Parts: sequence; structure tokens; C-alpha cells
Amino acid sequence: GVAFASQSTLPGDALYGVKIGLEDLTLALTPDQAHSVLLNLQYADRRLVEIRTLQLHGRLDLVAPALLNYQKHVEQATQVMARVLQQNPAQGTQIASMVQEKVANQLAELDNLAQSTQGQSQKDIVLAQGAAQQSLEAAQRALQGVLRGLCNGTTAPLQRTTL
Repeated sequence: GVAFASQSTLPGDALYGVKIGLEDLTLALTPDQAHSVLLNLQYADRRLVEIRTLQLHGRLDLVAPALLNYQKHVEQATQVMARVLQQNPAQGTQIASMVQEKVANQLAELDNLAQSTQGQSQKDIVLAQGAAQQSLEAAQRALQGVLRGLCNGTTAPLQRTTL
């Protein structure tokens, strides 16, 4: 009932806290780190959709909480990606590639949002862009490190794992 109803809420709506709480609970109960990265990226995508919707409805005063939540999810995805890379380089490489692709797409969306926003919201978007850029660079460094290891013979050949 309430959980389902909260899924389409936006910052400022009565059930938005329920939506965010359910996402946080889902992440806390997710034992698989690869799935945790995927969920964090999915939730980051949701925040961008919310921001676009708020912008279209002229509710720019509510963009900041969604942007902060976006940053949180991108940063968490990056942190978990780094742990997976250390524990399982083959799976970590796949995750880093996914992070790189998803965050690059998110950066493009943030660029679009920044171009159509002014004032404090635009400043908040620039901060979110910084977090996304750091995540993208971390994924790129991870992939470059694996490639260097393969070229130097210090990393075992990658095996296909499922996420």
C-alpha cells in the first residue's frame, strides 16, 4: 500500500521519506556488493528523473535534496566498486565498466539540467557533477589499472562473471 504509493513521489511530497527509507533499507539488506552497486546507480538515475520532473513543474526549491541523494548514491556505488575490485578483480572490472557507462550517461543528463537551470539549483547541480566526475574517473582508473596489469602479466586473464 504505502510503499507502492511512495514510488512515484517527489521531494516535498508527504511519502517521499518512505520512498528514500525503503531504498536505504533495500541497500542495507543487500548482501551482494555487485547488486549494491547496481541499486545505487539505479537510485541515482531515479534522482535525476525526479530533478527533471521538479524542474518541469517549477519546483526548483526542492531540487537540492534530490541532488544530495544523487551524490550519496554515486559515491556509495564508487566505494563498493573499489571494494569489489580488491576482492574479485574480474567481477570488479565488470562493475567498473558498468559504473563508467552509467555515470557517463548521468553526467550528460546533469549537463542538460545545468543548462536549463539558474541560481542555487545550478550551483547544486555543479556539485553533483563533481561527484559524478570523481566516480567516472575512479572507474576509468580501475579499468586502466586492470589493463596495465594484463599487459604486464601481473593480473590473471578476466573471466566472465554474472552481476
